[in-house]
Amino acid sequence: MNHRRILIALFACQMAIQFASSALAMYDPGLGRFCSRDPIGYKDGKNLYSNYFQTWGVDPNGTECTSADCIDRCKTLPENVVVGGPGGAIGISHPRQACIDRCKDAEEKFNNWYNEQTKNGKPDYSSLQACPCSIRCSKTSICDLLSGRSAHYVPCSPPGFALVPSVAYPLYLQKYHPGASWDLRSEGSPAQQCTYDSDFNLITSGPGVGTVDNSNAYPPIVGNHRPEDVTPVDWIIELQGSPLAEGCWFNKYLDVRPANGGKPCKKTSEKHRNTWWDM
Repeated sequence: MNHRRILIALFACQMAIQFASSALAMYDPGLGRFCSRDPIGYKDGKNLYSNYFQTWGVDPNGTECTSADCIDRCKTLPENVVVGGPGGAIGISHPRQACIDRCKDAEEKFNNWYNEQTKNGKPDYSSLQACPCSIRCSKTSICDLLSGRSAHYVPCSPPGFALVPSVAYPLYLQKYHPGASWDLRSEGSPAQQCTYDSDFNLITSGPGVGTVDNSNAYPPIVGNHRPEDVTPVDWIIELQGSPLAEGCWFNKYLDVRPANGGKPCKKTSEKHRNTWWDM
């Protein structure tokens, strides 16, 4: 009798270790699923065995990017919303599922793009010239003389580079390089991109950093800059949230579009320009 009780106790202990129980069902961590069907049916998803332990991605080493965080944000949205249509028609939208679909679509497209970039090894941008450490130049104009100032500071472009006109910055700079005040591009394609803060110093890390353009954007607009260099960042913003920030997906982008071409900056001497006609 005692022998039988010991065997029963050992079996119960083994089961307790192997399975984690909830109030409604037994969960098997080895299988990554419940042993019985979800009692609420399909209301929280298409997998009847997932319930609150839904697995959206597998990352055994913790090094792969997944859409899990993106999908978690989607779960805060309502499942169904009644909307009005033409002629007073009533319909139902599904914002939660639509959000989840966008996350999965962005994940798939970014991974396809990344795999295409690396199928023959990572792109080689070693021939690109290094970014200048600073683009600050002093400048004297007639306004400086009239106001009693000796000079003021402006950005300037070294040989082989062109400063993107600031009139274009509201269209892209704060979305794709938040915190940057100036954008410098090298000539040709692929091109070096260097971004600078308000003091004209090179940004070397963070989401505001400049990244290599496989297809030059300026000047002039050449090739397929948007699909090759910009659209993947749109997918990152979808996956990580807005504004653009550091994270797994952003770091994966830098793996094939290195910040400042992966090179230390080149020191340049500050220049002075007398431009009496330039206000």
